Amino acid sequence: GCRKEPFDKKWIDYREELCIAMRRFDSLSIIDEFVKHVSFSKEEILDSGIYDHAKIHVKNYPDVFISLNEGNPIGSVIDPHGYIGFEEGLIALIEKPKFMEYLIFSLYDAYIPQMMALKECGADGYIGSETMCSTDLISPSVYRDLIFNAQKHFYNAIENFGLTPIAYFTGDIMPLLDDIAQLGCKAVMVEEPKKTANLNIGEIHRKLYGKVAQFGNIDSIHDLLLGSFDHICDRVIEQLNQVSGKGFIL
Repeated sequence: GCRKEPFDKKWIDYREELCIAMRRFDSLSIIDEFVKHVSFSKEEILDSGIYDHAKIHVKNYPDVFISLNEGNPIGSVIDPHGYIGFEEGLIALIEKPKFMEYLIFSLYDAYIPQMMALKECGADGYIGSETMCSTDLISPSVYRDLIFNAQKHFYNAIENFGLTPIAYFTGDIMPLLDDIAQLGCKAVMVEEPKKTANLNIGEIHRKLYGKVAQFGNIDSIHDLLLGSFDHICDRVIEQLNQVSGKGFIL
């Protein structure tokens, strides 16, 4: 329900025209125009009411940590239905790195006023879903060169005005743990080990201990939905036995 202009055919056509122009990567000014068109000010977000549920939760549960989870800009770029698209986005990361770095950074930066609105609605934290940037899709060097700085800028900015930054990474992030430790997040969530990646919570905890807190990654389908009570207990104990000290949230 949040939009800058009436959601009519003219708005849709103009956005599609900008998308087509942007995918040609002819100039950075096209990216500026596109980002301006798809971004919102803090006031527009507050007027839209999309974070009013945060106000309700804060009022009803004043002693509870309230954190919103949304998809982050990297998904908006490289998702199959994103601004560039999946195959086209992966190719552009290699063939048009300057433009992709600029687009990704610009979108993360433009998302910050939206987070200011979330903070004003009373939320304590924000969980950004960092999809499409794991090492089963792109190389660690591409992540470091083109995506890392945008994410670090974003998470540091939201912490500066009082939101607790948490990142949720999907896919294989084992080669990126040193980078994640420097993002500025207070905690990281990792996906369940169901995509051939060995996301062992004990190893992740050892590498991030003292730098970033970790959330446990018990499988939501095979364990929590389909598993028996005893099976779930075993998985809980198994994860707790893999970690030591503080900084772990099951």
